[in-house]
Amino acid sequence: MKESYTAQIHTKKRCLRCNTLYSDHDNSPTACSFHGHTTGERGLFALAPPHQGIDGEWSDKSGVIVYKWNDKNNRPNTGSSNWKKRWSCCAEYDQNAPPCRRGYHVSYDDGYTLY
Repeated sequence: MKESYTAQIHTKKRCLRCNTLYSDHDNSPTACSFHGHTTGERGLFALAPPHQGIDGEWSDKSGVIVYKWNDKNNRPNTGSSNWKKRWSCCAEYDQNAPPCRRGYHVSYDDGYTLY
């Protein structure tokens, strides 16, 4: 007589945040590393204008925001030429910057439609 057994099939899902294949068994509050906002929205790497407090400071007391990427003799207050790409969630300028958030993996299979 053959013994009956139950085979457990672990299907893998694709995470919407980090694009990794994962199983529910391995999912945890810190399993996924991604660029994202506290609201749950995806972080975007896109052109952004300079902002005081993030990109500039008043340290030279000139009355003009000193942008980190501007030379001393080139300090315009505005203009799209000063826009640089950065992550919308953490303001990092490197497209390959380490992810700034951790959380559960999420997938369409679980009903998430985040992106």
